[in-house]
Amino acid sequence: MEQWANQRAYPQKKIPDSGFFQAFEEMKRNADREKALNAPDKWQSIGPKNLAGRTISLALHPWNPNILYAGSASGGLWRLTITGTGVDDYTWEHVQTGYPVLGVGAIAINPEDPDIIYIGTGEVYGYQGRDGDLFGS
Repeated sequence: MEQWANQRAYPQKKIPDSGFFQAFEEMKRNADREKALNAPDKWQSIGPKNLAGRTISLALHPWNPNILYAGSASGGLWRLTITGTGVDDYTWEHVQTGYPVLGVGAIAINPEDPDIIYIGTGEVYGYQGRDGDLFGS
């Protein structure tokens, strides 16, 4: 997080509060430009459709490009299997880890044995901001 904040604050040491608002305004302008372009090949969400949340990690199966693992901020580990070329030719399934895991921030698949998957659990965000060092004004 310190590196993340340093990159965005450079050349200052702290991210000023006004910088967050300016970034928000720029994001809105970019979104408006994107809508105006109306590009035909936009990404679209295909699921999981039964709950919403942030995807914070992805890993492609080393032997099968039709299998993708997704780690979510609060929904655990998911597997996408593409079964064809049509819009509905896929399945999402929740992967049971055997532990009460919600946040999956990192996924590593053993390239020699893809049945072995390592996940980094939890999510650390803004912990330096407690004392105002990086995010304070």
